[in-house]
Amino acid sequence: MGCLANDSYADSTLIGDLGFIDKPDQTGTGEMGYEVLSAYSQQGFAFEAAEALVYICLYSAIT
Repeated sequence: MGCLANDSYADSTLIGDLGFIDKPDQTGTGEMGYEVLSAYSQQGFAFEAAEALVYICLYSAIT
């Protein structure tokens, strides 16, 4: 569903991807998956991307 690109590098290196596993269930609960290349792990990229994806989903649903 999405990809993580490190834009702090000149070439916008692709460092991983993330997305929702399936549609939310009847209670509105969903599951998200992600992966990050090991060279970029433990640097907060996945957290930042997941936070942005959740924000987009929450606020796009009410607009």
